Amino acid sequence: MKQIKRENNAPFILIYGDTNSGKTTSIVLTAPGPINYISVENDVWKSVDVAEKLGIKPDINSIIPESHEDLMDSLNTMIEEAKERKFPYKTVVFDSGTFWMNVRLAIRVEDDRNYGRMGDDEGRLSAMSKTDWTEVNTANSQMSRLTDLLKILSGCGVMVIMTAQLQENPKWNSDIEAAPCFNYKDYNKALKGYFDYIGFTIPNIDGDGDVVFPPNLSFSGEHGYLVKWRGVQPKKLTGTFDLSKIFKWFCK
Repeated sequence: MKQIKRENNAPFILIYGDTNSGKTTSIVLTAPGPINYISVENDVWKSVDVAEKLGIKPDINSIIPESHEDLMDSLNTMIEEAKERKFPYKTVVFDSGTFWMNVRLAIRVEDDRNYGRMGDDEGRLSAMSKTDWTEVNTANSQMSRLTDLLKILSGCGVMVIMTAQLQENPKWNSDIEAAPCFNYKDYNKALKGYFDYIGFTIPNIDGDGDVVFPPNLSFSGEHGYLVKWRGVQPKKLTGTFDLSKIFKWFCK
């Protein structure tokens, strides 16, 4: 058994919202640094440019996984370094879980399933695009394993943030208006069990109806979004997207 110490109790956060809602830029600006940014879509430097125009130079390292195995191996290495207090980063960001599960992982699982296909289906795109339960179960399982590694890393004292795109009126839960966009419902249903905090990014609209930066971040269920806040709740669960203030007990 491993003793759990208070200093190892870092936030494990899922943040989701619409495209260009300000998620990445807000994370880059307000998460405690140094930041190790796993940018699977390779677009984090756009947000760094925005931060620098605002006069802030983030302490950030950006990496992109070459494969699912490369990602898993890298996370295991980070965990071992964090356990030995040799990990140089305060925050790890995985951006985005939606792209990794719905695109990269889905394509990988489909390619594996269709490798060596013979007979009438050989070389047919229609055959390659069919989905079976093996593919669904594998994608769910691999994404769960990935999420588990991220959670273990947060248990080593590193703030870990996964981002996701917005899905409106998800079919797997008709009681909510919006949720993170993951293609496989079993993973969606387990989100509240995986993450300590689930926050929804809300655009900040000024008096003229224009979208202005920074956005707001909500952990409040009163809006009908999938959210979660673990532990003692603050007086306000919706406010300016500033992780250094929202999680000041960790960022101080």
